[in-house]
Amino acid sequence: QLEVLRISSGLHRMFGLKRNARVGLLGDASAEWLLCDLALMQCGADTMCLAAPAMGSRSAAASEASSILGLEILLCSTDWVEYFVQSSRPPGEVPQCPIVTFTALPPRLSALAHHRGLQVSDLQFVAHYGEIAGWVPYVGVGGFHVFTTMYR
Repeated sequence: QLEVLRISSGLHRMFGLKRNARVGLLGDASAEWLLCDLALMQCGADTMCLAAPAMGSRSAAASEASSILGLEILLCSTDWVEYFVQSSRPPGEVPQCPIVTFTALPPRLSALAHHRGLQVSDLQFVAHYGEIAGWVPYVGVGGFHVFTTMYR
């Protein structure tokens, strides 16, 4: 539960994530995916679980592009960042929002993403950013609920 609080605090502090924000979650189910999903629930974000587009299908690529537009943050695996930095991607298929990856990017891929204009952070950095100012979760009456409001 502490890791979920660290991630939700980092998303809020680093990107200004608020309740009902539209956030995309893209990738295979893993421990990191689950932590991100729980952190987004903790923040009260409107999570969109995105699916991989079918290969060679223009309608699937168009629906993927329309679902990526309007996101405030995209959480995904490093494989998807590699997919987005391919030079053959039109600008409409590349997310304009900040991207948080489940694991750190390799240096070459990080440089390509930066060159392509993507703002990419990894989950460990976001969680550390949420914890760095010494924010402590406020535990409610009886200690049964941990609220998303954080106090110093």
